[in-house]
Amino acid sequence: MLHCPGVPGEECVREPFKYFTSLATHMQVHHKLSKEDAHATARGVQATEMRREVLGDDDTAAVVLLYDLETTGLMYTTQKKEKVWPRIVQIAVKVIKTGETFDSYVDPQISIPPAATTIHGITNEIAKLAPTFDCVIHQLFDMLSNVVCPQDKIVLMAHNGKKFDEPILREEFQRWEIPVPTNWFFADSIPLFKSILQKSGSKSFSLAALYDRLFSAPIPKAHSACGDIDALERCLRKVLPGACGDIESRVISAILSSIA
Repeated sequence: MLHCPGVPGEECVREPFKYFTSLATHMQVHHKLSKEDAHATARGVQATEMRREVLGDDDTAAVVLLYDLETTGLMYTTQKKEKVWPRIVQIAVKVIKTGETFDSYVDPQISIPPAATTIHGITNEIAKLAPTFDCVIHQLFDMLSNVVCPQDKIVLMAHNGKKFDEPILREEFQRWEIPVPTNWFFADSIPLFKSILQKSGSKSFSLAALYDRLFSAPIPKAHSACGDIDALERCLRKVLPGACGDIESRVISAILSSIA
């Protein structure tokens, strides 16, 4: 197995772009591969490492969850040269194997800007009646404990998750000093859709654009966390061959094939 010294295998899941870049550079410098060959080889190694890290020796021991967040803003701000991410005002999670869904508003403990409320419709009055993140996440843990075996790996997929949902969720875990479960792995559905639809001429891969392309209709209940994960699941079932039933294994395979 080719590997990159100093870059552990788990980096392929925790920091996939960093892992891919380091591995490709290592192959160009130390194995004298061309850039094209180095990138192709790095993709293969990364897919293998991803499968080993997430699935181990048992492809069935991973559970795929779709999740979506509504927040106090669309991007981070910079304060004293540090990124300050928006806070969560709603979180929805769906276990695609069972259809079990978790949905809760979250009190962000700060004011929700009017521009954000215009998008998702969640007002300060609604948020103030909701539990804070620390309570909500433990409610989610409790729900998952009833549908997921303790030894299972959990793959959480969000649309544009790598740039938005995942860093915001990790920031909330850190702010409340709650550790992210060690069996949680994060995935972004955008590379998956790009790997399937890019050659068909798709230019925009926003969830709204994908849904309109696939169903010729706007997303029902768009910009509600639950509405968006339902739309994401419909899009996945539409583009993944034979996914009319259990799509869990096909989602995992698609994640692996769309890396980098």
